[in-house]
Amino acid sequence: MEFIKKTILRLPIFRPFIQIIFLLSLVLVVNHSVIAFNLMYPEQPTIYLANQGIHSLGDLLNIYLHPKLLHTNIPFFRPSGHFLIYQIITPLLGWHNTKAFILINLFFLSMTGYFLIRLYSRLFPSYRFGGWVAFSIYLMHPALSISRLTIMHFEFAYVFFLTLSLYLFVVFCEKNTLCPCEREHHPARIQPDVIPFRHYFLFFASLFLYVLAVTFKEPAVMLGPVLMCYFLIHFYTRQSPWRYLYRLAGHRDARKVITIITLTSAALGIYLLASWPGLEYGVKNVNYRHTLGTVNAFLKDVFGVTHDYIPSGILAFPDLAWRTIIFTASARLLIWALIWAALLGTLGVWIYRSDDSMVYKKSLAFLYASSILFLVLPFSWAMGAPWHYSLTLLCLSVIAGFCVERLAHKTIGKYAWVRLLCLSLSFCILCVAFDVNRVNIDKYASLANGSLGLALNRNAVLRPPAIKSRLNPDSLLVIEDSLLHNDYLMGNSAYPFLLFLGSGEYELLENRQKKFYLSFHHTYSGTLFRYAYLMPGLKEEVYPFQIERMEEVPNEILYNWLLHYNNIFAFGYDKQGVWYDKSQLFKQRVLKEESSRRLRVNAYHSFRAAMMPKMASYIRQIPVPDEQLCRFTCDQDESCRGFLYQNTVVNQHVMMQCYFYESAFTPGDLPCKDCLAFVKEETKKPRVLV
Repeated sequence: MEFIKKTILRLPIFRPFIQIIFLLSLVLVVNHSVIAFNLMYPEQPTIYLANQGIHSLGDLLNIYLHPKLLHTNIPFFRPSGHFLIYQIITPLLGWHNTKAFILINLFFLSMTGYFLIRLYSRLFPSYRFGGWVAFSIYLMHPALSISRLTIMHFEFAYVFFLTLSLYLFVVFCEKNTLCPCEREHHPARIQPDVIPFRHYFLFFASLFLYVLAVTFKEPAVMLGPVLMCYFLIHFYTRQSPWRYLYRLAGHRDARKVITIITLTSAALGIYLLASWPGLEYGVKNVNYRHTLGTVNAFLKDVFGVTHDYIPSGILAFPDLAWRTIIFTASARLLIWALIWAALLGTLGVWIYRSDDSMVYKKSLAFLYASSILFLVLPFSWAMGAPWHYSLTLLCLSVIAGFCVERLAHKTIGKYAWVRLLCLSLSFCILCVAFDVNRVNIDKYASLANGSLGLALNRNAVLRPPAIKSRLNPDSLLVIEDSLLHNDYLMGNSAYPFLLFLGSGEYELLENRQKKFYLSFHHTYSGTLFRYAYLMPGLKEEVYPFQIERMEEVPNEILYNWLLHYNNIFAFGYDKQGVWYDKSQLFKQRVLKEESSRRLRVNAYHSFRAAMMPKMASYIRQIPVPDEQLCRFTCDQDESCRGFLYQNTVVNQHVMMQCYFYESAFTPGDLPCKDCLAFVKEETKKPRVLV
């Protein structure tokens, strides 16, 4: 025991290690309902499919060097959040271990708490326990309920790296001064004679973490202006602004720090914007009414108000079910009590004059300024969902924690009682967090379509039909969307384009999808079971129909199923979200429809055609680039002997059409780029019911 006291307990790392373990345990206990709920976000299969394109370190590096939005439904560039972290953890945990993913997300949250508490003690010297109050507020707040539930982006990873970056920068500034004769009360005596800055490794480590945070999530780009804000406030003494600017300009290392922060921030901004050619995604939401609507949403999501106080404000995405959060009565009461404590505490610091009041004024000014800076992106682009206020909440929580502790010191006085009050308040806030998690989980579980969608996603991964051994890359898996009728909630899938796209619309979509890392297939855009079976090459088609009412399925869709008849499977689900293999019934109904509709299915052989046919019987324009649409037309025409399929860009316009002919294919005089000729064979393609 004596040995332990003299060695292990005196190690510099021992106390931080114990604090981190305690915070992690605290976070896991408070969020045990989140872990038990095990939400699988609908976009998780998309993340899996995106990562299957990475086979080497060079592939991963290429993603960082060529900024590109991930997906039409995920229009963001987050290479670390979407790729790097999965490349690190999935070889160890597997892709289906969603509870482990949640634990990692909560680990980042606990580490954020650790450095938030340490940052608090730096900003407010001699104050310690308000940091625990601050983290308790952040841990409880209803606006971050979806951030605790979802693991798609590892929402707290960027907050952790940003907090650590800010902490290191604060330490760097504290270890340096501007000049040797700095005097708070005699600014006129300050000379521009410089003392070189030291500990530059802290500064560059802070910048590295800043860059890393930005690659996890783009709101972190505002850390650059926040660092600049802290630098300017920290070194300010009671002198005129012009004298202060002169002082900074005369300090070579200060100029260097300011320049490096400015250039890094600008470079990161350009880096993020490189994935938005023409800025069309961000610009389309920029109007004052959307911004005012986002301000209304901010007041509701952060302060729990129940009315719109800005009548002309309109939300850019009013129907987004995920953005609606629930405040419990205790959470709303607690938050408003803390708001009044923060206002009174701030007012007290500005009115009460003491030797240390300047330090606290600086820190409060910095935190208020930072909370505003972190709102620039959500407000300007009108993308203010609750989780977008995470960084502002971090700053406001620290303000509230300090004001509570300062008011306790001024009213109670005794250190032991102040500590007891702060820790007791933290415990009460954590008790409220249990209730906040419960009601918001109940909300997600009771959404009209959302609850079924969540169950379908979870059950597909945890309990899929046991047919994986019968599947191969050529298999076609048809998903019967009989009740949900929401392709996004079905693993972020998409219905076949034939349901809703014409030729001109497809061309517009195709041009847009060129800017994304992943794009939809015109027919096989199902994702859920490609993720469930870990078979990224599987053909998966999600279609809104009922097998028992297959007469409502269009001929072109049914014809495609007939072509894959010998290697086709079908899944359906019930009202509880349980999946079933319905392949046998599906095939019987397909054959019945083939007979009743008198559909013909023939075999073809194809070859590349360099020239257009000399004589075509007729031409058909097709809405999507799928030669099976031409094949369907030819099969139903007994006189058709074959067709030429053209999918060529001519004068920046996509030509998608088919030339049908009644005799053998005869090349003409006009060249045809990227054309395929198909010749009908006499033998019918056999189908076997298995």
